[in-house]
Amino acid sequence: MSLLVMTAFLVSGCQIGLATFADELPFDAQRITLDEAESMLGVPLPLPTYLPKGCEIQEVYAVDSGVAILFSDKEIEKELVSFTDASGFRQRYDFQCKMEMDVRWYSEDGIPVRLPGENVEIIAGVRGTIVDEDGRAWNALWWNWRPDPGEPGMFELVLTASKSISRKELVRVAASALY
Repeated sequence: MSLLVMTAFLVSGCQIGLATFADELPFDAQRITLDEAESMLGVPLPLPTYLPKGCEIQEVYAVDSGVAILFSDKEIEKELVSFTDASGFRQRYDFQCKMEMDVRWYSEDGIPVRLPGENVEIIAGVRGTIVDEDGRAWNALWWNWRPDPGEPGMFELVLTASKSISRKELVRVAASALY
């Protein structure tokens, strides 16, 4: 293939790659390890064993009563943003990544997620909802999962990725996290 044809192929957008999406972390989000996240929640994390090419865990944060896991193919840069709203002066970190998984654990049964969107089967007996809001550059797959259906306790999970990752691929990543 000539250099000109190869250059045209790459510039045309046909190269394989995942777009990022923008998100934010609270100013008080604390960077932690996976072991610390499991200790904080009191249960093993449901981590995906399958990720799209180029994605790997880059950072993990304790956020409110849950964990945010950021996936990308490179170090994630964050920008400190200061602003004033009805609550007064506040700060947060804006960033971009390929994919994010938010994990919350309820030792008793939580409130099942009920959102408008496309209902999908993640694995047999586990359903979720893909939320695709107009104007957003990302999709989010929300679902609840009980690792031991005979025992109390459940996860609330949200997997968010740019729309360059297909809905089918989102479901495949989610299914790989369920042990």
